[in-house]
Amino acid sequence: MVLVCVSNLLTYVSEVKNFLINTQKVGTLPGTNFSQQGMDHIRISFATSRDNITEGMARIRNALNEISSRKAS
Repeated sequence: MVLVCVSNLLTYVSEVKNFLINTQKVGTLPGTNFSQQGMDHIRISFATSRDNITEGMARIRNALNEISSRKAS
C-alpha cells in the first residue's frame, strides 16, 4: 500500500478518485480512510499480480497526465 499526494491536481481527493475509476477503471481510496496524515492523498494497494500492478500504474499515469494537461489549459 502506498499513499500518493494529489493535492496539486484537483480541489478534492474524491475528484481524483472518481476520475481514476470513471476514465481508467482503477480503484483507489482516500488516504483519510487510514489516518488524518492521509489528507490530500489517495491510497493505492498492490495486493494483486505484477501484471495487474503494471497495467494499473500505466492507467494511473495516463489519468494524472490528462488531469495535468487540463489544468494547464
